[in-house]
Amino acid sequence: VDLYCWITMMHRVLLQVHQRLNMDVDGLAGTVETLRRHVDHIHWDNATRSFADRGYMQYKSGKTKADFVPHYGYVTLFPLLLDVLPAELGAERRQALFDIIGSEKFLMSEAGLRSLSPTAPHGGNDPIYGTQEDYWRGKVWVNINYLALAALRKYPESANTYTDLRANLIDTITAGYVSKGFLFEQYDDKNRQGLKHKPFAGWTALVLLIMAEMY
Repeated sequence: VDLYCWITMMHRVLLQVHQRLNMDVDGLAGTVETLRRHVDHIHWDNATRSFADRGYMQYKSGKTKADFVPHYGYVTLFPLLLDVLPAELGAERRQALFDIIGSEKFLMSEAGLRSLSPTAPHGGNDPIYGTQEDYWRGKVWVNINYLALAALRKYPESANTYTDLRANLIDTITAGYVSKGFLFEQYDDKNRQGLKHKPFAGWTALVLLIMAEMY
């Protein structure tokens, strides 16, 4: 999902450059619209009301088939984060994603949005949450949260979620800085502790733009 969304965004930027330079945009405009529709057609899963990667899934029966990969996480949100939803489907898809973002059962935590939900889309615990290297399997990343805030702020129906998420992020990052003296690469979604590399003034410094509400 995310790769397809970045490609769509890249073409949209190229379209904007062509428009600024008064160049022909017919071909690019059509490509952008086609990519938007393909993201939705290929990656929207009606069963989970979310966007999902696709892969070859092996089931308990032993059968293997191409299907949606059943997880809620950052990948679920990319069509919203990068604004590549088809216009005629935008409102319906957005509300479904707002529900996932705002649910503490899924992505919302006191530290910010988790990279992976502890709860699977069909219920029960997600079997890979917090496992193995546990890098993008639940931990909170400020760069993706920044994109989420930028997206949420555009829509009145997500105002409360925006306010809660912004407060959680600011509180978590500033508390870590006061107690440890560092900005961290990522934050724990359960105890809000800073993790991995420090000092990390890369994307975690986006907290300053979040405070100023500059997106």
